[in-house]
Amino acid sequence: MIFMALPFILIIATAIYAHSVKIKPKLSQIEKELSVPSPSFEKVVIISRKPVKVAALDSPIKTVLPLRTDFPQIPLSKIAPKVSDEEQKVSLILINDGRKMAIINDKVVKEGDVINQIKVVKIENKRVLIKSKKGDKWLNLE
Repeated sequence: MIFMALPFILIIATAIYAHSVKIKPKLSQIEKELSVPSPSFEKVVIISRKPVKVAALDSPIKTVLPLRTDFPQIPLSKIAPKVSDEEQKVSLILINDGRKMAIINDKVVKEGDVINQIKVVKIENKRVLIKSKKGDKWLNLE
């Protein structure tokens, strides 16, 4: 029972101790005199405010911008060779702890998956068996 009340007792003791300790330092006599406004203090009234116009802001960090001539003028989609839907290419086969995966036409597949109406039937170390409307075909790892 005492262990359940211990956190509350510590919180109350800490609060009492913090209240008894004076954290604010005392002001010196000169600081006290300076903190009291003088009788000759006048309140300044701002009649109107005018917005400040800034022409431009420069960045404090100077960077060198790359030249646009570094980029090809032709889109990469036109430069890259197209893989026809009928042509299947195996680029990676991974077999680990009974899990078999392959990358066919840049898509990760496993046995039983279907991509573009082609079913992945079997994955072996060096080849993948696919089944389509045209029949079964072995794709070798390239």
